[in-house]
Amino acid sequence: MTKQFIISVAEANQFVEILDFLMDNFFPRERLNVASGYVNERRSDDQESRQRYIRRLEDGVSLVAIDPESNRLAGVCLNVIAKRSEIEQSKQHHSRSMTAMWEFVETFEHGYNVLRKLYNFFNSL
Repeated sequence: MTKQFIISVAEANQFVEILDFLMDNFFPRERLNVASGYVNERRSDDQESRQRYIRRLEDGVSLVAIDPESNRLAGVCLNVIAKRSEIEQSKQHHSRSMTAMWEFVETFEHGYNVLRKLYNFFNSL
């Protein structure tokens, strides 16, 4: 039998638990953090990062998955509503490793057409 989770919008009373979950479980293993070296620069008690993620959580578009058996957080989908101008500005104040991550994302975004690759893949079957 497949395990069922309760999915809901993240609420303010969950923010501390969500941030702890992200700091302990997501960031140390996320591939861009690891490959860029940012995981080594960032500290788990980094208050600037925590405040940035709280602002994202306050947008009200992030989701959490709760395990109903333990009533514990099992997953997080951290979403943010941003204008392109805000994204461009946020890229100007990061460390060398964060700059490397942004450059990779931009290259991927503009230089790799995933839809074309999928189209070609499915047409080759």
